[in-house]
Amino acid sequence: MCQNPFAPLFDYVRALVGDSPARLPSAVLGVADANGVIEVQAFRAREDSIYLLFSVTKPIIGIAVAQLWERGQIGLYDSLQRYIPDFGQTRSDTVTIWHLLTHTSGIDQSVADLVRQTLPEGILTPHQALVSAPAQFPAGAYKLYNNLAFVGLQEVIEAVTGQPLEAVLAQQIFEPLGMRDTSFVAHEAAPDRTMPTHGTEGVLDYPRYLRLKTPAGGLFSTAADLLALGRALLNGGALNGKRILAPLTLRAMTTPHTTGIPPLKKGEEFIGSEVGLTWMLPVSHMDYIVRTQYGHDGWGGCMFWVYPEQGVCFVLLTNLLSPERRGVMLDRLHNVFAACL
Repeated sequence: MCQNPFAPLFDYVRALVGDSPARLPSAVLGVADANGVIEVQAFRAREDSIYLLFSVTKPIIGIAVAQLWERGQIGLYDSLQRYIPDFGQTRSDTVTIWHLLTHTSGIDQSVADLVRQTLPEGILTPHQALVSAPAQFPAGAYKLYNNLAFVGLQEVIEAVTGQPLEAVLAQQIFEPLGMRDTSFVAHEAAPDRTMPTHGTEGVLDYPRYLRLKTPAGGLFSTAADLLALGRALLNGGALNGKRILAPLTLRAMTTPHTTGIPPLKKGEEFIGSEVGLTWMLPVSHMDYIVRTQYGHDGWGGCMFWVYPEQGVCFVLLTNLLSPERRGVMLDRLHNVFAACL
């Protein structure tokens, strides 16, 4: 009987799970290729445990925007003001959908920290935060990781479709791929399977954050659901006869769009990375054995990455806020994974 080639990967994650603050409280790790799931293992969790994805939400929002793009319902260089008339009243530049997708909008999100759900007095909603935000820099001049931009993308999707974001995601992505446990309220539907996020004390008002249902990081999901999405992407945007993206649209999404645009500051999000259309692309990350993958990480440690040249993807679901600040270096999972291929 042949040894599982991904055994070192599962052993690596198993060793990261433990009781100390420098360990992950739990984890579910899964690997798949275009033909099916290769293996899923759970550590102090169930294989069908539900986790808050945080920023792994972002490329899923990006797929919904790309669907409108390939159907001719929007253009990437459409002005955001075309869909949100009260946006940009104090700006002299033009913010486009492309700027939102690539973290180059220059929207000053310090007006309201939507990640921690702190809205100052007088700003009652994410929409009000978006339209009142001044320019931090001219659109397209720099790249700076931006959560508030995804409020803009949500409003574009809802303006074009006439439906709430949750309904669009369900109809256009989750239902076609059989992603039954992915939504902004999956934790309410199955509380017994939902893993709480650790390390939020003094950092994040967790109940308020969940109520926000932020398009920048509010989706819940399971390993099985994300592996279904990964398999669809490995199949050029389709799974079991259901297509969510055209192959050339997917290629455009996963091509670097920010080459030559400097980061505003040396932030960890862009070390060795460019941005596609919401996807992170570690094209010059010299510590990675492979640099042709695309994917996204989340604040709570979740990881979703597709390796198109190797024809595989992996999902790590876990629940520790900022694990790297506690010495858990999840980035190294890429090299352990690459060595198994």
